[in-house]
Amino acid sequence: MLNVLTPNGRKYEEETRVILSELAKKIKIDFCFFPIESPSFSDGFVLFNEKIVSVFEVKIRNASYLDSCIVFENKKYDEYLITASKIDDGVRMASINNINFHVFVILKESRHILSFKVYDVETKKIIKHKRIETETQFGANGGRAKRINAFINVNKAKILKY
Repeated sequence: MLNVLTPNGRKYEEETRVILSELAKKIKIDFCFFPIESPSFSDGFVLFNEKIVSVFEVKIRNASYLDSCIVFENKKYDEYLITASKIDDGVRMASINNINFHVFVILKESRHILSFKVYDVETKKIIKHKRIETETQFGANGGRAKRINAFINVNKAKILKY
């Protein structure tokens, strides 16, 4: 079963949609989510003036933003960790459709959103990051997984408030 279809996953999905709806009103964009009932390579599209401008992936974390770092459990991190395949899938989808690819990271404790432009359609460049095999939490319901993760410097993000 997909993580998003579990009770815990649905809670995070609903919370994410509410927060992105607030952001959309504030910066005059729209988010079009892919159906959650089946797997997809990303979470949806960003629209501006009714035109698709980006594919996006969104994550929500019980963390905050301070001094160009993500603060989680009283520890500062200057890099954001995301499964490397998420970057690969988003970049592939964006380049095929000639649009950008963004990763949005909602930091609930400080009400910040980190907006990483991972793929820029104009320059055809992918955000600088490093890849390391690590063991991390599997998903919203816990568990552990060993996989290749990408680490993106937090100072590469545009910082938004909601």
